[in-house]
Amino acid sequence: SILMNLSGTKNGRQGKCVIFIRIAIVAGMVLLTTVLAVIMSNSSGGRWWSSSSGAASDDVSDPSTLAIPFPKVDRATYGDPAEKIVDTSLFDPRLLGVPSSPTPADDDDSEESSGIGTNSTRLRHLAAVKDIQAATSLLKVPFPTGAFWTNLVLKSTTDQGLSYPIFAYPYGYKWSSSKLETSYPPLRRKMDSTSIRDVFQPDLTFGSAEEVLMRHVVSFDPLSVSVRFLSSEHQERSSYWESYIVRGSPYVTIKYRAATPMISPLSNFKSVMCPRDDSGNYKDAPTINKAQ
Repeated sequence: SILMNLSGTKNGRQGKCVIFIRIAIVAGMVLLTTVLAVIMSNSSGGRWWSSSSGAASDDVSDPSTLAIPFPKVDRATYGDPAEKIVDTSLFDPRLLGVPSSPTPADDDDSEESSGIGTNSTRLRHLAAVKDIQAATSLLKVPFPTGAFWTNLVLKSTTDQGLSYPIFAYPYGYKWSSSKLETSYPPLRRKMDSTSIRDVFQPDLTFGSAEEVLMRHVVSFDPLSVSVRFLSSEHQERSSYWESYIVRGSPYVTIKYRAATPMISPLSNFKSVMCPRDDSGNYKDAPTINKAQ
């Protein structure tokens, strides 16, 4: 008799637990249905809502449906526009949404793909570019606020018009309207109990014998930035020199095209070497022999 009573009590408790679980499941489903109904009613009958356009869209592939639902804040409203610290004239016009001047290529380097064009057409294009730059708010593409190279496009310092330094370790860089300075900061590294400081000194300075008309940041990605200086000579042929600054690269790379290199060291060169082939000719200019 006692065992039967205990068994009955146990079964009764199990029955109550099953009832309570069912009630909880039903309540959860009702709550979920209510939440979905509220969302659908706020979405105009189940359509996706675009906060950027203020209109509904049935197509979820519409880019406007992916807009960030936060208000756009303009720094200029608070008296601190981005143009106050960023020099937009240092960006290639294409990054500002200005089409490059159409010009056929005049050698193996494709100018059309790089948007260079001859200097004469670029000069004619420059006036229109400046007008657009003056009316353009930064870039046509998102500005990489935290990129390692953004010091290059800030307003120049009073030190010979040089930029603030950037560091694409192991090298550091500065540029001005006519030159590019490169430093190997670990040579002058200073350490103490609270900090490690790398001092910038221009170990190598690159320029050209030709006058530089303008300079631009022409492209960038998360690990690199390319800068270009356009020269004044060879009006019917593109004359420029450029550098590809890559984070972690053990080399400093400068490309000169129809321009005369000028390279100045902080101290004296111990030696200068150009790569040659097995015949003693320069690898990049087979027509120049060893004697020349």
